[in-house]
This record gives sequence, C-alpha cells and structure tokens, in this order.
Amino acid sequence: MEFKTNCKLLDYDVALLSMEKRVNDVISGNERELVWFVEHHPVISGGSSSDKSDLLNDHALPIHYSGRGGKFTYHGPGQRVVYLILDLKKRSPIPDLKAYVHNLELKSISVYAGLYMEYY
Repeated sequence: MEFKTNCKLLDYDVALLSMEKRVNDVISGNERELVWFVEHHPVISGGSSSDKSDLLNDHALPIHYSGRGGKFTYHGPGQRVVYLILDLKKRSPIPDLKAYVHNLELKSISVYAGLYMEYY
C-alpha cells in the first residue's frame, strides 16, 4: 500500500482523473493500493444523490460531478481529504462498501477525538 501526501492545493478534476486511473491500475495489478491526503482549491463536488436545488448559490464555486455516492460536499484549503483506493475484495470474500465506510467513519472519529481535534 502506498501513502501519498500533496503539500500544494490540487484541482479537484485533476485529482479525480488521477484516482480513476489509479483504480484501473490497482484492478489490473499494475499499481498498489493508495491512501492519498489532499487539499483542494475551493470547489463543490456532487455525488449521485446531489440535487442542484440544494445549493444556495450554484455560481459561487465550481461544481464537479463524480460517480461517488452522496450529495454535495465543499472542499477547500485547510480541509484535508483522504482518498482511499483499496481493493475491498482482498479484505472480504463478499465486500460490503456501506459497512466499510461506516467502520472507517467510526475509526476516524475515534482517532480525531483521541488527538483532541475538531472533526465534521
């Protein structure tokens, strides 16, 4: 598994293209799994459940849609995002993405609380 940190702000669309390529490379066995720490220029990402009527001002920031689940999410400087590119089939014969995300959320909250950090 590779751990990578970007020290400079990264455009969301550049990160998305890079992740899509990495997913294909991990699936084909050409790359290792990746845990990637990134901060983005101000942007709103839209998931599969996003509805433009949920936005107060849809012209304030660029909006990028991706194949991820969920609604709209703001990304910007000072907000570290952790992207996980993992082969869940290696970890379980019947991978359960929702259970994995839920457990990851619980572990993250535990780590942040232990470090006395604010988390949202």
